[in-house]
Amino acid sequence: MRKRKDGRWEGRYTAGYDQDGKQIIKNVLCRTQAEVRAKLAVAIAESQQLDVSRSGEYTVTECLRLWFELYAKPNIRSSTASYYCRAMEEYTILRIGTIKLISIPQEAVDLLVREHAMHPNNPWLFPSSRTGAMYHPDSVSTLHQRILKDAGLEHLRFHDLRHTFATLALQNGVDIKTVSAMPGHYDAGFTLRTYTHTTRQKQDEAAQTMGNLMAQMR
Repeated sequence: MRKRKDGRWEGRYTAGYDQDGKQIIKNVLCRTQAEVRAKLAVAIAESQQLDVSRSGEYTVTECLRLWFELYAKPNIRSSTASYYCRAMEEYTILRIGTIKLISIPQEAVDLLVREHAMHPNNPWLFPSSRTGAMYHPDSVSTLHQRILKDAGLEHLRFHDLRHTFATLALQNGVDIKTVSAMPGHYDAGFTLRTYTHTTRQKQDEAAQTMGNLMAQMR
C-alpha cells in the first residue's frame, strides 16, 4: 500500500496470471489507509482461486508460485515470505518442479475437507497436535512407524508407499504411462524396468486369458 500524490491510498495485488504466465496486477483506491486495507482484503479474497479448468495442466512449480503470490504472501510477514520463497525455489521446485499435478479420488478430497474443518483457522492442513505448527519431517517418519506398529505390520519405509501404490495400480489394470506420471517418473521405460515383476504378472494373466480364448475356438 502507498499514499499517492493526489492524497488517495492505493493498494496493489496479483489478480492472477495471463496465458504467458505473467502476473496480472490490479489496484484499489480509497481515501484512507483503513479503507484501502479493507477493500484490498476483499479483492485479494475474490482473486484467490486456481483455475480449476487447468488443474490437469499445472506443474508443481506453477501451482506453488500461484499459491505463494495469491494465498501466502499477502497474509504473512515479509521475513516469513522470504523464507517460504527460498524453501520453494531452492528445494521443492528445484527437485520436483516439472512434475504435473494429478487427480485424486473424491473420497480423498472429502477426507481433506473434513480434516481442514477440524482446524479451519490453522494455515496447515495437518498441523502438529502438540504445537499447532507444521510437522518436522522426522515426525512424519515417527508417526508412520507408530501406525505400522499399531496395525501389527512389519517395518516399511515411508518412501515405499510410492512403490506400493504403483504396484497395486499396475496390478489392477492402470496403464503404464499413467502410472509412470503419477509418482513423477521421467519416462514409462523407467517404470517398466522398476516394476518388471508386476508387468510380468500381467503378461502371465494376459497369456492365460488368450489361452482360454483359443481353447474356446477349437
